[in-house]
Order: sequence, then C-alpha cells, then structure tokens
Amino acid sequence: MKTKNSNSLFMSVKVVVAVCLAFVLTACVSAGNLTPEDSVSSLRQRVEDVWQAKHDGNWGKVYDLSLASMDDSVSRSDVIRSGKLNVAAFSVGEIKLKENGTVADVVVAFDTVQMGFKIPGVSLHERWVLRDGQWYLDNVSNKSGNPFVKKK
Repeated sequence: MKTKNSNSLFMSVKVVVAVCLAFVLTACVSAGNLTPEDSVSSLRQRVEDVWQAKHDGNWGKVYDLSLASMDDSVSRSDVIRSGKLNVAAFSVGEIKLKENGTVADVVVAFDTVQMGFKIPGVSLHERWVLRDGQWYLDNVSNKSGNPFVKKK
C-alpha cells in the first residue's frame, strides 16, 4: 500500500531528475552549436595559446594542442626536438572558416631571431581543424608543409 508521503516523494524525485536532465541537454546542445563568432573567438584563443607556447619554448604544449597528439603520425619527441624557432613576438591575423566551420586557415605574423639576426614580419598560414569541440593545429596532413609527416 502506497502512502501519500511516498507518492509525493516519488513525484519530487521525478521533477528534480527532469530539471537536471533539461540542464544537461541544454548544455550539450549549446556546446555543439557554436556560432561562427564563438568558434572564431575560441580558435583565436587556441592559436594564441600555441604561439605563446612557441614563444616560451614549450614545444610539448605545442604538440598537445596539435593533431599529432591525436594520432601516431608525428611523435611528441620529434616536435620537441624540432622546436628551434625563436619567436620574439607574434600576432594572429585573419581567420577564415572553411568546410562548414570545421577547418580554418589562420594567418600568423611573427618576429624571430635566427643566428643573431632579427627577422621581423614573417607571415604564414596555418591549417586548424575542429575535433571533438576543440581546435587543433594541423601538423599531420602536410597541407601546411610539415617536414615531419611521412610521405606516402
């Protein structure tokens, strides 16, 4: 025999579960549907993080924020060993989203010092790929000219 208190407790639990489920579903839907402006903003921050790591000589972080960290095409030690670029300053320029917003072309300008000579205003294009809701530097497809990718 059910009592009035057990029915009301069961109803309260159902309401709490429904509210929690609504919050979770709303968060999942909004995280998966970034606006292009939000996507560009998060990408710009990610590019700045990679270039700050290059500036600081933290090539392990560069690896962690790249596609190479997600597969076996380039090893972490290869990226760390090849990290010889001395970045004096950098700025993230134009960002163009492509392929339904899952790929981006990013222009980065930087100043470097090589063999004691300051080389200002070097500009390059980087390819970035959106995977699992995060942007990663594409250092594996060789569409950016990566010398460490094995030729097929």
